Amino acid sequence: MADNDSSLSPLARSRMLGLRRRSCPRERPKLALDDGRNLVTRRRSTARVAKRGGLVFFLVAAMFAASTARGADRPFRFVLYGQLGFADQSLVNRRIERINDVWGTNFQTWDKPTTFHLGARLLKQVSRRWSLGVQADYGRASLRRRAVVIPPYEPPMEHNIALTQESDVLADLMAVGRLSLCGSCSRFEPFVLGGVGAGYARGSSFYVANPAGPSAVYNYLRLESHGWFPMATLALGVTTPLDRSGRWSLELGGGYLWGRLRQDVRADGLLRFPGEPVTQKVLTETTVTGPSLWIGLGTIF
Repeated sequence: MADNDSSLSPLARSRMLGLRRRSCPRERPKLALDDGRNLVTRRRSTARVAKRGGLVFFLVAAMFAASTARGADRPFRFVLYGQLGFADQSLVNRRIERINDVWGTNFQTWDKPTTFHLGARLLKQVSRRWSLGVQADYGRASLRRRAVVIPPYEPPMEHNIALTQESDVLADLMAVGRLSLCGSCSRFEPFVLGGVGAGYARGSSFYVANPAGPSAVYNYLRLESHGWFPMATLALGVTTPLDRSGRWSLELGGGYLWGRLRQDVRADGLLRFPGEPVTQKVLTETTVTGPSLWIGLGTIF
């Protein structure tokens, strides 16, 4: 073939080379083809990632929507109630008994309902029987004893004896849980209620033992206290509907409260409670610890 090409003229050889070039197509660089395949592969993988991400997003959104829809079927319960407390006033009663012994008074101890509270409770049903929420209430307590006596010692002289114990603020805020004991009961629904939180109290004590007469020295003791203290409650109640729809209900219950604020506060005045040392600070106590009863009006929404 080389000898035949050499015998041809230059023009013929150029034409023959042109025919060979047309009959043998030029091979494309593999690098360009590989780059294209890689680009297509990257695009396909990106599309798969996007589809998977969209599916995950859709599933998450569907789960959130489903949970919201389920939560919409669990109503809120709001209760407005009044509560009587029978707190253990052991410190005040002990001081009353000592005053009676020393001065010959006949003061009654603090044994009747000692506190009255107005409160509200908001609960969200989280399962068939469980509801969780918050509870807040506000109350006051006061004790007043006054008498004019002649003490049983010489010289006989009339004395004005007075004792006042006041709590002008008794407030608390608790996280509460409610457990229905009969989820299928429609007439009467018993339940257990429990909660923990904090209380705030502000109060004062005033004790007077003053001889009668214009020239007598005014003997008194004044104590002021305030502060926060931990609180807890455990109660048993029952709910009964007031209408056919069950939207409004009457709630009755009783339980036990725990909460006590004890402080040594600076005393104002020279008088001290009988049997207690004469010091600059005197012990004060504000307590709600004891049984309680409540009645409330509730609604669900």
